[in-house]
Amino acid sequence: MLRTTNVRTMEENMNKRTFLALLTGIVPTMLAADLAFAQAYPERPVRIITSAVGGGADRMSRILENGVSGALGQPIVIENRTSSGAVEAVANADPDGYSVLVTGGSFWVGPLMRDASYDPVEDFVPVSLLSQSPQVIVVTPSLPVNTVEELIALAKEKPGELNYGSGSPGGNTHLAGELFKSMTGTDIVNIPFQNPANQMQALIAGDIHLAFDSVSSVADQVKAGTLRAIAVTSAKPSTLMPDLPAVADTVPGYEMVSRRAMFAPAGTPEEIVARLNQEIAQYLGTDEAKQVILAQGEEAIGGSPGELEMAVAEEMERLGKIIETLGLREN
Repeated sequence: MLRTTNVRTMEENMNKRTFLALLTGIVPTMLAADLAFAQAYPERPVRIITSAVGGGADRMSRILENGVSGALGQPIVIENRTSSGAVEAVANADPDGYSVLVTGGSFWVGPLMRDASYDPVEDFVPVSLLSQSPQVIVVTPSLPVNTVEELIALAKEKPGELNYGSGSPGGNTHLAGELFKSMTGTDIVNIPFQNPANQMQALIAGDIHLAFDSVSSVADQVKAGTLRAIAVTSAKPSTLMPDLPAVADTVPGYEMVSRRAMFAPAGTPEEIVARLNQEIAQYLGTDEAKQVILAQGEEAIGGSPGELEMAVAEEMERLGKIIETLGLREN
């Protein structure tokens, strides 16, 4: 029995040594192969699949085309489709880094509103945040408020008497207002408008009291004095309107911004994602990129894939609660 045990022990030790020897040889080989794979990528043009020509995601894609293709050493080709068509094309593409999606927040907020043919978390991997733009709280000049504190105080003094204009239910201008109400405990009535021009006219005329609108939509009116801006909805003050405080300075944790981001199909190798992220981050950090993107009414952001993943998860959780409370999900 002792002899048998010793033989078995010797065999086990030999098997362990053999396994370790193999592992010692395999791991460096695998790491070297991964490194070579990343260094070789890309070997042909990279497709950015995005929404219609002229939209924000399309403009961002073309900025990346001009700024990043040189560093990648291959052309970037822009392919425009409908928003849903772009998402489906990338979801079904080979996960090899040659087909990526540039999109906005509707990509991850949309499935909270209605059934979608894709899962933004399971079917895609994050590559990089690209840009963001806040909304601005603007009030009609006759409303006696100049700060977020004064707006909250007036809304609590007159519950249900103030109103704000917005676009379609579930859009950014609507959810920004509902998030504000939820976090401040105020009762401000939503007045939806199908036509943004009609909302602007009503706000200037004093028919509605305030709105949460994009910088590009209100900048001229604020400059002319026909509207008064009191805060931006980003977590920090924005370079787009540097003289305004953030809502979060008064309401900690409040944030509502429009984001642009890049995603790749699920299963895309980490080395490929890291290469794309590296080149994008390097370009977005340049003064050239910041100025070009600023001219589009957005701020260059960048960041790691993990930061994009966290931003998406946090926004889906936060806005998901608002959408559920308001019963906005379509059956």
